Parts: sequence; C-alpha cells; structure tokens
Amino acid sequence: MCTGAELMLLQIGSGVVSAVMQMDQAAQAADRARQQALDSYAAAEAETKAAYAESNRKQAEAALDAMTEKSDAIRKANEALGTLRATETALSDASLGTIFFEDSYGQALTYERLNTNLSRELAAIESEKYGAEQAYINRTTQAQNNAENLIAESNARATSAILGAAGSGLNVYANNKAQDNLIAAIKKG
Repeated sequence: MCTGAELMLLQIGSGVVSAVMQMDQAAQAADRARQQALDSYAAAEAETKAAYAESNRKQAEAALDAMTEKSDAIRKANEALGTLRATETALSDASLGTIFFEDSYGQALTYERLNTNLSRELAAIESEKYGAEQAYINRTTQAQNNAENLIAESNARATSAILGAAGSGLNVYANNKAQDNLIAAIKKG
C-alpha cells in the first residue's frame, strides 16, 4: 500500500508525464505548421515560374506572329510596287506619284496597326505575369500567417501543459496536506 507521500508523488509524476506529452505534441504541431508553410512556398514558387514561362512563350509567339504579318505585308507591298513599275511607262509622273503615295500610306497604316496590336498583346501578357506575381505573394503570405497561427497555438498549448502540471502538482500537494491535517486532527481528538 502506498503512503500519502508516495501517492502524492505518483500523482505529480503523472501530471508531469502528461505535460511532457502535451508539450511534445505541441512541438510536433509547430513543426508540421512550419513544413506546411515551406511546402506552400515551394508550390507557389513552382506555380509562378510555370506562369512566367507560359507568359514568355506567349510573348515570343506573339512577336513571331507579328513579324510574319509584317513580312507578308512587305511582300505584298513589293509585289504591288513591281506591278506599278511595270506599268510605269503608261502612267504620267503625277499619276505614278499619287499611286506610290497612296500605297505607301496604306502600308504605313498597316505597319502601325501591327505594332499597336503587338504592343497590346504584349501588355496583356505582362499583366498575366503581374497576376502570377500577386498570386504568389498572396499564397505565401497566407501560408506564413497560417504557420504563425498554428505555431502560436502550439506554444500556447505547451505553456498550458506546463501550467496545468504545476497547478495539478500544487493541487495534489494541497489536497495531501489537507488530508494529513485532517488525519492528525482526528488522531488528536
């Protein structure tokens, strides 16, 4: 049979073991939160790199398409110019100059339109990159906040476990003293 002091030590020891287990669980939860944040950072970085790569591919494709359109327009203009030169002898200088001017003006408008379209397309693709960057910032900020919250909660649980063990030990001690005083009073009386 256990004496009162032994029983008190067993109860205190049980409280300490429980507190140590709770602290260990809290530390594990904090480690998981840190790892989840790191995993989220890595996933966000990979996603952002993929979005940037796709945007760069689209930009290169748009530039190639614009060059092809310009090349086609130049080829068409050169063909028209060749036709005009062939008929040059039949036209007066004034008529030929007017035709050259109108053709050159039309080609200049075409080139300007192609440049404007390319600029718009490239700006839209740059906007996609900015969106990917903002998504990365939002995702990593959220992961960091979640990790900080979980770590704070884990630390609070560990502190609560320590305080609970101390309180339990004090309570066991106080109960044991009260019981000893009661037994001593009964024996006297």
